Amino acid sequence: MKKRATRRRIKSPRKRKSLLKKYEKYDRMLDRISRKMITAFMVEVSNTVLPRVLDLSKIEDQQKSKILQDNDTLLTLESLISLAGAVSFGQFNERELRELVEPIYMSMGKEYSQDIARTMVSANPDVLIEPRISESLMDTLKRSTNETVKYLLETQQTAIIGTQKTIGQGIEAGLRWEEIAQKIAPKIEADAYRTAWNRAKFVARNEVSTALGEISKTQQEDAGIELYEWQTSEDERVRDTHRNLNGKIFSWNGIVTVNGTTYSPASDPNYNGGSDTIPGQPWQCRCVALPYFPD
Repeated sequence: MKKRATRRRIKSPRKRKSLLKKYEKYDRMLDRISRKMITAFMVEVSNTVLPRVLDLSKIEDQQKSKILQDNDTLLTLESLISLAGAVSFGQFNERELRELVEPIYMSMGKEYSQDIARTMVSANPDVLIEPRISESLMDTLKRSTNETVKYLLETQQTAIIGTQKTIGQGIEAGLRWEEIAQKIAPKIEADAYRTAWNRAKFVARNEVSTALGEISKTQQEDAGIELYEWQTSEDERVRDTHRNLNGKIFSWNGIVTVNGTTYSPASDPNYNGGSDTIPGQPWQCRCVALPYFPD
């Protein structure tokens, strides 16, 4: 029969909650990269596309009638938007993004390895653990970097397509060029960029949480830690399936028996078909894995 155990507390509730926010600084680092990337695109659209749209608006004003928008005009603007993307995102190509993202995850890995070393010493003062970046951790950090770069490149396309779509919809709706110009003005709240901004924020939060979950698993297993406690952020945003996991003890890899008690991996029925789940893995999951040392 499988049993649940109560975690031997080695941290006060205040410190446990602060642990959940400790790595949020890496969210902000990724968010800054995304913001610079999209801002560069907005500026380039303002320099190359917006003047053409404003010229059409002036012609409308002079003629005091709405210009008949044709396919050639739309194709010209779409080409200018693609050009703006090529120019602005050239400084944020795959190689450049990798050079920006990789140090963020390396820093996360180093910080977490130090945390694990301190935790091990706290649990067993007679054991000296040196923080280290293992080969398995390096593989984990590379995977996280690759995934984040892929999503950032997709966000670039979201910005380009969003701008093209905004102009196309404006033309289809019969808007005047002056109105279309307002929708592509270099402002965060402009219709053309809203989806890209939202996606960028989502990527920053989600990718750091996912990476932290993978780093936790790799580092704890490397340190010989078989069990962990699932810890949520304990607020109203926690999904019900994870609230049910909060405070329970799970194994990292398969069913294991420790000191006569059997533990199994965690499972979120709404994620990955209900198969094994680790904190931070499901989209927008803010949970963490606290090392567990049985009595």
